[in-house]
Amino acid sequence: MDNIVNNSMSYKRLSSKGKFLLWWMLFLFGYFNIALTNAFMPDRDITFCINFVLGFYAFSRFRYKGNNTLYVNKNTIYIWLLMIVMLLSVFVPWMDYGQDVINTLISQRFNYYILFALVLYAIRPEEQELLYIFKICARLSAIMFVLGIFLPDWFVDADKVKEILASRAEHDSTDVGFGCPGFGLLVMYFFFCCGKLRQSPQAKDILELMVLLGVIIAVQNRSTLLGALPAFCWCMFKMRSRHKTLVYICIGILVIIAIPYVQIIYKSLVEETQLQLDDDNYNRWQALSFYLVEMKTKLYHYLIGNGVWSISGEYTKLMLAAQTYRGCYISDIGILGTFFYYGIIPLFIIYRYCYVALKDKKVPTAMKWYAIWIICVPTIHPYLMLTADGNAIIAFFFYFVTYYSQINEYINHNSKLQYKSSYQAMS
Repeated sequence: MDNIVNNSMSYKRLSSKGKFLLWWMLFLFGYFNIALTNAFMPDRDITFCINFVLGFYAFSRFRYKGNNTLYVNKNTIYIWLLMIVMLLSVFVPWMDYGQDVINTLISQRFNYYILFALVLYAIRPEEQELLYIFKICARLSAIMFVLGIFLPDWFVDADKVKEILASRAEHDSTDVGFGCPGFGLLVMYFFFCCGKLRQSPQAKDILELMVLLGVIIAVQNRSTLLGALPAFCWCMFKMRSRHKTLVYICIGILVIIAIPYVQIIYKSLVEETQLQLDDDNYNRWQALSFYLVEMKTKLYHYLIGNGVWSISGEYTKLMLAAQTYRGCYISDIGILGTFFYYGIIPLFIIYRYCYVALKDKKVPTAMKWYAIWIICVPTIHPYLMLTADGNAIIAFFFYFVTYYSQINEYINHNSKLQYKSSYQAMS
């Protein structure tokens, strides 16, 4: 099922719910911050409060009241289960290190953004509007990334720019750009654009896909490339178009033109990867060892996790020492870090959605590839890792999988009922 894009959608045709969601996403993913030299709303706590107010407003103002609601127990139970695990986990640092329960609840506040999934279930935005929102956000991300290359002072303080450039020169880095707000939205939309190759794409669709791929390559995140490149190649091979050969020729020409730059990036990434994999002190190996072996000492650490560390105390000292002297940053291990914080249940939930995405034929190619990426490259996904955009992206993944698998169930079911009613009436 890949017939997912409505080319006639425009801002004027968005519903009031769609327009609200668009502007909210621009705020939630930090487009305003980075566009205004990161000074528009610098306090994460202020944005946290505003986003929760906006969430409550959307939940009450745009609540979907039709027959095909997604805000039902079989969907919401997984989000509430995550919240229960988070609430239970706050007692672990208290038992292990005497950390105050209230401090732990506050320290993990940014993981409460996962409740955004409930808002999506409740308001049930349509696929055309959501994909239009993703398209606008992805294009803005690409524009801002390019602007950051040539006008870094617009996005980063001048002293910080000098520091970054000096560091890149010292390490012969091939990094470019100084910011790409909404990069997670751009990547998810990229998967949808790949899926569109299987439904007779137009020239503009292929051009848009190539631009997004160019940005992903330029950002040079290996874990993202491991998800994006296989999806692109497979969907390009499966492309349905009368001009398939011509498209291949044009792409081949573009690749040849870009080879010098791509080779530099490829060589740099390979060399960096080889050095890191051969280094026993590589920070990712250290993080895996520390968080998943050394710190998992009791049974309840596996069931409900180790909990989030606070602003002070023995637990905090231990974590800061691991970061300072061993380079153990939990963000380096993605979903495996979620296992450290909250145990096995959150992993069961996210892999349950991946299973549904891969099993259900009604779920589009985009979400199947996204699920494969989550399974094969877990270290890149900031699931319950104290970031607003990371939790919002996972919430979108939950919503898309639920929407496509269940809305089509309702449509098919209703169609059968209508057919049966019509048949009885004719009889």
